[in-house]
Amino acid sequence: MNRKFLIPTLFVVVVGLTWLASYYTDWLWFQNLGYQGVFWRKLAARFSSGAVYGVLAAVIVGANLWFAARFTRHALRVDGSPFEGEVPGEGLLKSRVGYILIGAVLVLILGNIGAGQWPVLLRYLHGQTFGVADPIFGQDVGFYVFTLPLYQFTANFLLGAIIVSTLAVGLIYFAAGGIRVQERIELMPRPLGHLSALGGVFMLVMAWQYRLK
Repeated sequence: MNRKFLIPTLFVVVVGLTWLASYYTDWLWFQNLGYQGVFWRKLAARFSSGAVYGVLAAVIVGANLWFAARFTRHALRVDGSPFEGEVPGEGLLKSRVGYILIGAVLVLILGNIGAGQWPVLLRYLHGQTFGVADPIFGQDVGFYVFTLPLYQFTANFLLGAIIVSTLAVGLIYFAAGGIRVQERIELMPRPLGHLSALGGVFMLVMAWQYRLK
């Protein structure tokens, strides 16, 4: 295996083995108590939550890496790195596989965060009404118990995914010379447009979050 792909691959393997060990331990405990059905329901909810938010993360991170890759691979191929010698990880930025590995690691991390919210997803899917409305907004109390927590987590998740994507593409643009720090920070038009668009989306999600509050 090429050395530049070794660290991302080892990260995925270690995380995967950690998950398997954790799930196997839980299964042994539930089996010993005779509650295998509870274990499988919890596992299905966890994977469903992880899949939903993993797909959402894949769309956000994947789209941003795709835009960054179009600029960066061309810049590195034509102009080369703006730094003396080879930048660590420069080989990853010149390869499609490199971007796939970077995206996979980020999506894996974000999807795992989403998987941890499986109780919130289950409450949302099995929400009920209380028959009592609050006196300010007129919402049924069940909305605040079953629905609002999912909306709040989704807003926070989107903000996190946007921040992670911004940091990732910012470092990629910096390595390719799209962002240069001399007497002042200089951004080429394409990185500037990309980061500005991310800033706009970030403000929209912030507005939604304030509305939820």
